[in-house]
Amino acid sequence: MIDQKLAASAGAYYRGSSLDDATFQIYASPRPGVSLDQIETAVEAELARLAEHPISEEEVARSTRRLVGEAVYARDSLSSAVRSFGVALATGRTVDDVEAWPARIAAVTAEEVKAAAAHVFRPERSVTGRLSPAGDVTAAAPAVAPAAAEAARGQQPSRLGEQDDNG
Repeated sequence: MIDQKLAASAGAYYRGSSLDDATFQIYASPRPGVSLDQIETAVEAELARLAEHPISEEEVARSTRRLVGEAVYARDSLSSAVRSFGVALATGRTVDDVEAWPARIAAVTAEEVKAAAAHVFRPERSVTGRLSPAGDVTAAAPAVAPAAAEAARGQQPSRLGEQDDNG
């Protein structure tokens, strides 16, 4: 999307420290003149490409080197090291799990990434959220409007349309 000059920025996020199923988030900010529909189409196309042409061992190796470096250098900061151990211990992991994290990251294979992507990127479990400027009702999803209207009137929004992490 960035190479296509559609997005000013794009990325992904996953919090692996959740006690239960978590969400994998993909986000993108459109460049001026690019619609949210164009961004959404580009994200879906990239996910379809990933399903047809999984990432290579070289791409996995490059990513694992970066992640291993981040895990190792996180220990240089007292607050990051304490946070890593604290989150791990609070979510049922052990000190040994934290110590083994760089080696576990380095051992990830392209085949494992392909299997994980097939498990996570399932269109039937996908939810798209759009953030748009105030007053731009053309980009708002209809299911969001009633809750937003209730909140604006000072009422408790309904829970209609909410979904847990299990889809």
